[in-house]
Amino acid sequence: MVTYRAYIKKDYKAEIRWEPDHPFLAGLARISFMTVLLVIPWLLLGMKAPELTPTSSPVSKSVITSQQDRIIEPSAIDNGLVIDTAYLPENEIFETTGLEPPELEEIIDPINDQVTEAAWQSVVVSKGDNLARIFSRLNLSARDLDAIMALGEDTLVLKHLQPEQVIQFQIDDNQFKSLKYPASLVTTLHVVKTDDGFRAETLTEELEIRIKHVNVIIDDSLFLSGVEAGLSDNLIMQLVAIYGWDIDFALDIRSGDHFSMIYEERYKNGNKVSEGPVLAAEFVNQNIPYRAVRYTYEDGQSDYYSETGRSMRKAFLRTPVNFTRISSGFSLKRKHPILNKVRAHRGVDYAALSGTPVKATGDGIVTYLGRNGGLGKAVILKHGGQYSTVYAHLSNYKQGLRSGNRVKQGQIIGYVGMTGLASGPHLHYEFRVNGVHRNPLKVELPQATGIPEEEMKHFTTQIEPLLAELDNITAKSGLITVNSHSDLRSSVL
Repeated sequence: MVTYRAYIKKDYKAEIRWEPDHPFLAGLARISFMTVLLVIPWLLLGMKAPELTPTSSPVSKSVITSQQDRIIEPSAIDNGLVIDTAYLPENEIFETTGLEPPELEEIIDPINDQVTEAAWQSVVVSKGDNLARIFSRLNLSARDLDAIMALGEDTLVLKHLQPEQVIQFQIDDNQFKSLKYPASLVTTLHVVKTDDGFRAETLTEELEIRIKHVNVIIDDSLFLSGVEAGLSDNLIMQLVAIYGWDIDFALDIRSGDHFSMIYEERYKNGNKVSEGPVLAAEFVNQNIPYRAVRYTYEDGQSDYYSETGRSMRKAFLRTPVNFTRISSGFSLKRKHPILNKVRAHRGVDYAALSGTPVKATGDGIVTYLGRNGGLGKAVILKHGGQYSTVYAHLSNYKQGLRSGNRVKQGQIIGYVGMTGLASGPHLHYEFRVNGVHRNPLKVELPQATGIPEEEMKHFTTQIEPLLAELDNITAKSGLITVNSHSDLRSSVL
């Protein structure tokens, strides 16, 4: 009689076993089973059992779990798939040969890998602000401020903050980390707090330079026509400074005069931040062309010259004030507006608003400063042993100017007024040669030094591209001038 009994294993998995009731029958069954195992291979027509090789697996073609009839193919194991060992029988050992554990890629934590950095905040400098007040508003340590200023020359610029400047601070947990201060358009001061103290360095950033050009026809005044063409006050004043020795912009300008100009614009981060110098220009005044080019020497000094190398700078400016009109010219038989009688007028009167700056027309020494009868408040300059100039009817003198001071050409020495015998605000200007009054508008002014002979080859090489571009833009605009390459212009310049 054969019976079936159910045993419960420790893991509570059901297992079915077959056991005969009689011991003899049980032994006979075991012998019969072993005999079958030994005889069957010989009965299979001499078929040879497969040998195990290092590449073959002793794992049977399928594994049947005791809970679910889920089949896991050996190929899945060979492909490196993970086998859920909870479904494998506990009492059997499964071996796989030639299998490598799957490679685990290095896992990088993108969050922990990043360096946490405090955010930057911008502070706009207000009128009357200083760094101490800004540190106080930001609740930063005064000790840190003292340490920063103790760095010396590197941080000296922080004592001269200007309104509307923007300082960037990096602050972490109310502690100063660093700051960036725009010391100029091209330099930024960077102060950093380190474990060893404070460190300051100046970072330099080159500006992008773009070359521009413009053609302008004067309809009414140089200034208004320039503004209408999109030029800034700075560029217009540069043009006046270049030609100030040859053209009297208060007297000589005519409707129809025109000029062409090549100049630089400077950009930072795509934004225009300033205008560079005028590189080349042609001004046609009453059909006489005046050309000027900027030349830079090897030592970095620059000045303006004609294309033949003559300096545009003369020993004297033609006029001591900008953009005014002449109310009275040089005359030996002028009727005085106040005295109402004929009296020689040995100078030129420039009508201008009170307070208009008055410039020295040449380098010289102040030989007189004070009131001088009908001239009112006056300044007299001596230029070498031959020339002297007089500036009268001033409202006031330049602060700090004293008799005996040396002044440079173009330096402000006073301001237009109507002191003395004057019917309205104007500047009375005299030009004397060896003590003799000469007409300031017609006197021949001495030339300044031109390009040295040994420098001419380098000068010609440097200015040729500018002259070619100037020819090109004037040709395209239709503003081609007569005598643009004649000896007339060379003699004038």
